[in-house]
This record gives sequence, C-alpha cells and structure tokens, in this order.
Amino acid sequence: SVATSDCSLEKPADRRLFLWTEKSKILAPLLDSVNMDCRTNFASYLFNKDLAGQTMNKNIIIMSFVLGLISFPSLSQERSSEERQIIAILDDFHDAAAQADTERYLAHFTDNAVFIGTDEQERWPLVPDFADYVARGFAAGGWDYSSVNKNISFSSDGSVAWFDEISISNSNGGHFRGSGVLENINGEWKIAQYVLSFVVYNELWEEVLELNASERENQQRLR
Repeated sequence: SVATSDCSLEKPADRRLFLWTEKSKILAPLLDSVNMDCRTNFASYLFNKDLAGQTMNKNIIIMSFVLGLISFPSLSQERSSEERQIIAILDDFHDAAAQADTERYLAHFTDNAVFIGTDEQERWPLVPDFADYVARGFAAGGWDYSSVNKNISFSSDGSVAWFDEISISNSNGGHFRGSGVLENINGEWKIAQYVLSFVVYNELWEEVLELNASERENQQRLR
C-alpha cells in the first residue's frame, strides 16, 4: 500500500480521489483537502496502479501532480445533507419535465408558487396559469434540460433556501439560468419561485436590446 496514516489511497471512503475523464483525458481533484502526503502518495499510486482499468499517460499524471504541488484548492466542496436534498429535488424537477410527468413536476411547488419565464409577460402563479401551461406543454412532450453548476444558500434558521443553476437544453443546446427560492414545509423542500432567464454574452447586449425593442413595438401594434 502507498497509504499513510493521513491519506489512505486503498480505502475508497478515505482516499483523495482523482477523476479520470475518458473524453477529455484530464485529471481533476474532487475532494476538498489534498495535502502534500496525499499528492505525493497519489502520484506513486497512479504510476503503479491503473485507475478503473485504464492505462494512464504518465505525462498527464506528472502535469496534474505538479499543478497540485503549486496550488490545488478544492474544485468541488463537499455538500451538506440539506444541499444534497435540494440538488436531488431540482434534478427530479427537471427529470419530471423531460418525462412530461405533470403530477410529479407540479408536486415540487408550494401551493402559492410563481414561475417566471423568459418573456416579459411570463409571470405565472402556479394555479391556474402555470399549471395550465404545463399541461399544454407536457401534452406536446415536455421539455428536456440538463442542470449544472448549482449554487445553494440557506437562511439563518434553515427554513428557506435560494439557488441558481445553468440549464442546458438537450434539444437545441441553448443555455439558460435558473434561479429560485425553496421553502422547507413540514420537513420537505418545495419550490416557491423559479425564474428562467436567457444567458446573453455582454458583447451581444446592444444587439439583443435592439431586437427586444423592435419586437416590443410589434407586440404593441398587435394589441
């Protein structure tokens, strides 16, 4: 074994893991404290043992090891149990939309929840506006997003949480920002507000403003 008393690489529960990514061929540190003994021992460990049955390029290992010696703060903080619960809820919320499961999707909201969409006019109370919109949308197959980069915060008493995430459309690749508020109601987290926004590069802002102004004029003429 290459483990030390501080860093056991043979025990999955204790070791400081590195992720071997098949597609990008990079190593990334996962847990939040990789001390010098762990780095040293892990470098030896990787030279002498295949990870997940893959033969690794030693140059990649050396590069990752050297970068770790210089500075490798945590790239992935360990989540609290409450954060993990909310992540699971948001993931199930998006999965219900992808499966067009109306009952499961709407069950994630509080009774007085509000959904704010990307259009200027889209501020929908759950009942009846958003529930009706969901029924129509799910009848047509639902919508499919992958949610990444979740950031979660809590009120001081732990009864309210707020979050933001990047949602990527699996149908057209469009990027959106989802944000919102959850309430802990009788021990269960429910979404009280969800806001879906377009992600726009700053360099395109003037062009987007012009397009919006033009469309606003069109909409006003149609009224």
